Amino acid sequence: MLFRCGSRTCSVHVSHAPPFPHAPVFSLDDPFDPSRIPTYPPVIMALSTQAELSFWDSWWRSNEIAAHILTSRLSVSACSQLPISNPLAGLQHRTAHEVFGHLCHLFGGGDYTSSSALKTQLCNLHYGTHVVEYVTQWCAGVAQLNNSGYPFTLQESLEAFVDHLPDMDHKPMKDLVYQSLNHSDSELPSFESILERVITTDTHIYCNHPYAA
Repeated sequence: MLFRCGSRTCSVHVSHAPPFPHAPVFSLDDPFDPSRIPTYPPVIMALSTQAELSFWDSWWRSNEIAAHILTSRLSVSACSQLPISNPLAGLQHRTAHEVFGHLCHLFGGGDYTSSSALKTQLCNLHYGTHVVEYVTQWCAGVAQLNNSGYPFTLQESLEAFVDHLPDMDHKPMKDLVYQSLNHSDSELPSFESILERVITTDTHIYCNHPYAA
């Protein structure tokens, strides 16, 4: 979801505030990103200026886009579980942040428990007969953990990913990864490069032995 709300105009509508009023929203390991600074519905009154009214209208239009991204692929039953924050105001006055919070509460995907379960699932995932399925699940899982902010280092992900690859086909690459784990983080291969190498190796195997795949 957060990936789909990647535009700063939309992502600020689902970003979380820092845990303390004056806490920074970035650190040395997590550089400043203005898209992660949350915004809130502007307050207007009967005597508000035209500029204030225009900003109010622009904010809610952007909020509607973010809310649509969050709900457009949901089933009817899932949508029916999303409460209206203010029935008198109508659906357009339910913020995207409220929608995102309800979705996380109902279905998980952003909380610590769900992320921890996903990490365990990835680490226990076994390489089957279809390499694309294995790679796809790892790629999606790592992206989801990164988006949720759950701690899953590159070193951990590389080691867990190659652990369940068959030695017969991928031993040289596995040895490369295991050796790199003894060096600094800057010398580690990127996760994407290892995924690509697995796909390439599997493609070569299939081309040389099409009936064995």
